[in-house]
Amino acid sequence: PVNHLYQSRVVGYNSDLLKATAPALHKFYKKYYRPDAATLCVVGDLDPEQVLAIVRKHFEIIKRPKTPRKSHATIPLLHEFSVKHTQLYREVSNESLLCYWPLPGYVAGNVMPNALAYILTKGAGAMLTNQLVKKHKIAHAVSAQVVAWVHGGIFCLKITPAKGKVRACRKMVGQVL
Repeated sequence: PVNHLYQSRVVGYNSDLLKATAPALHKFYKKYYRPDAATLCVVGDLDPEQVLAIVRKHFEIIKRPKTPRKSHATIPLLHEFSVKHTQLYREVSNESLLCYWPLPGYVAGNVMPNALAYILTKGAGAMLTNQLVKKHKIAHAVSAQVVAWVHGGIFCLKITPAKGKVRACRKMVGQVL
């Protein structure tokens, strides 16, 4: 669909690739394959200082091109190494069930996903809240949120299941939706 991240083929169509010449490929490579256009993600139970030392050893030697890269991004670009930490798991007394669906082409202000969030979780007719919390008593709370990103967004459901009821909640979500 229009505005979707995958609306165009990343590598190109086979017919175009077969017509490509070595000079054209070299020009494309020089233009788009640049260290200032790269992102490196490191995941794991690692020492950030050791990881940064290894990254710097192998990547700081790459020369930055003389011509600046034109960016169409609407988020700030970081031009230095940084470390971010997100704790995805920890011992907790209550489990959570998080469900996410991509919204290709979503633009902030589009009322449809927000209306769905309301219909599922808020008010007297809240479909999911009524089924999970009130009728079947397999969850303590249900909430929904729509998050806009640069290209589209995500629809998020957060459910706090009753003890041992994660599978039952997941099954009910599938039935309701």
